[in-house]
Amino acid sequence: MNTRAVFLCGAALFALWLAPARADTVEADGAAVIDAGGLEKARHFAVQDAVRQAEISYAARVESSSTVGPIGVSRESLRVTPPIRATNHKILREWSEEGLLHVQIRAEFAQIDATCGNTSENRQEAAKYKKKIAAARFTTANSLQVEDISDIWNGYPLEILRQLDANAVAIPANLSSLPLTSLRESSPDGSINQEIIRQIAAQTGSQFVISGVILDAGVGKESIRPYWGWQGNESGRRFELGLPWNSVVAGIKPTATERGFEVEIVLHDGLTGAAIARHRERAIASGNVTVGRDKSFASAAFFATDFGRTVKNVIDKEVAAIKQELACLPFMATIVRLEGRKVYIDAGNTSRLSPGDKLMVYHRNPVLPASSLGTQFPLGVTESPATTVTITQVQPLFSIGELAADPAKVSIQVGDLVRNESAGSK
Repeated sequence: MNTRAVFLCGAALFALWLAPARADTVEADGAAVIDAGGLEKARHFAVQDAVRQAEISYAARVESSSTVGPIGVSRESLRVTPPIRATNHKILREWSEEGLLHVQIRAEFAQIDATCGNTSENRQEAAKYKKKIAAARFTTANSLQVEDISDIWNGYPLEILRQLDANAVAIPANLSSLPLTSLRESSPDGSINQEIIRQIAAQTGSQFVISGVILDAGVGKESIRPYWGWQGNESGRRFELGLPWNSVVAGIKPTATERGFEVEIVLHDGLTGAAIARHRERAIASGNVTVGRDKSFASAAFFATDFGRTVKNVIDKEVAAIKQELACLPFMATIVRLEGRKVYIDAGNTSRLSPGDKLMVYHRNPVLPASSLGTQFPLGVTESPATTVTITQVQPLFSIGELAADPAKVSIQVGDLVRNESAGSK
């Protein structure tokens, strides 16, 4: 190959390397019924249908090959590409025919975000809004292990709520409600506990509720510590001698130098009380691990202790886990007032709602709850998509929106729900 050919080949490769990668695209059609919910609702579900068709077309590509071995044995291989979600779409054409709304879209594709099982763009949309979250009083597996810690049952969940608020990922709904409501069963999945979770969510207007169990706060290693001072200052196991001076003593006592700390937290859906996610963290504290009830839980004095620093590390990890879970879950709010097509919902600027936001409206049917077979354990209330709402005015704690359909025709009423749902980013 001559020098000029080598130069041209190298230049071509360099140009390809500099060129931006073009996203894969697929065109697909979708359709949905135009009913009393209006054109916006039909368009939403038609686009969802088209995106699903595009994903099937893109992901279900089959690659096959066949070879013949040295002894004449044929060998075939078959490979199906893993599912990939559409990250973006554009409506190319829209038309109605025989009561159906048809759309043609062009969808772009990228790898799934492993943390959510979703595209990063859809995750950003879900994470855009701040969700309301409440907490139940934590329980302990062994209350004797936390006797030296002041009110860890309320303090621990409240500190989680404070950190979620400080991280601007959620709105704590019962931060000042003391004491917190207690669960009654050891398992957060029990029917009584789920009913309590639903009550907490209803009373606080929360979408999610946190519960938890302090599984271990027991002492491991001990060492002998000498002490002296006024009689009665020391408690617990000790060997003590009286000194010649009145009420002054000296002695020795075993002192804890290592202490475990293990906590499991559970994130619940407020509507059903069901556990959505669980996270368990364990750590070992070393040093002077006895705290003292004079230090309020989560105070600066508490976190300055050897044990307090370990507890803070555990809380930080659990807050990060909850933050990740909330980023993957859709935002939801409740309709609290109806005036014709104008609706008021119990979320506003503090939830990051903005004028122009479009949300799906779901009608709840409390007359037809879903129950499990045999035990008739309530599983939740059935919902049906009704129409869409466009936010027109935002206040700190509530928003006003315009329904795309007459609420009487789609059975919208106070107590129904709105959610952010998307078939993909536009």
